Amino acid sequence: MLKPILARISQPARYNLRNVLNTKAVSIILGAAFVFLQKALQMAIKDILLLGNPELYKTSIPVEESELEALMPQIERMWDSILDIQKTYGFGRAIAAPQIGIRKRIIALFIKQPEAMINPKILEKSAEMFELWDDCMSFPNLLVKVRRHRNIRISYFDLNWQLHEVFLENEMSELIQHEYDHLDGILATQRAIDSQSFRWKV
Repeated sequence: MLKPILARISQPARYNLRNVLNTKAVSIILGAAFVFLQKALQMAIKDILLLGNPELYKTSIPVEESELEALMPQIERMWDSILDIQKTYGFGRAIAAPQIGIRKRIIALFIKQPEAMINPKILEKSAEMFELWDDCMSFPNLLVKVRRHRNIRISYFDLNWQLHEVFLENEMSELIQHEYDHLDGILATQRAIDSQSFRWKV
């Protein structure tokens, strides 16, 4: 239908019209892609179970090596959830599988790059403890004062099913203890130091 019209239009004008049509098409495609991305991010954050959900208090079970490939889409969902929480609430470095309803012993991290700890085991905990205000993706507007071990030693399998053993201290130690608790059905609210160890974020 455009051919008869374009035939009666001068070459420069025809070129400009085609550019306009191409620009509009690109704009429509980009707009649709942006809407899709926004919905995908919204879905990622909706995947996270919130405080009070009974699934959060259940103990997770170990991952079998044969299950790992089938679990990759769920691990990718976990990474998406971390990025979405970072964008929406300004915090978040890791998430445990039960927080998105997967009762498997998996911790996903996204600090500098996406990583995962499969079947982590805390081997040692330091006697020294420290206090901090802890946050959680399952109650993103609440802070809870807890005590954590200053250092831990932990083993885990990576996504290639290679076994690692690492020593963690301070912030990373606290982070992994928090996520490890999720695997055992324990939330930071259950670790609160006392009844005054809760506050809303401002």
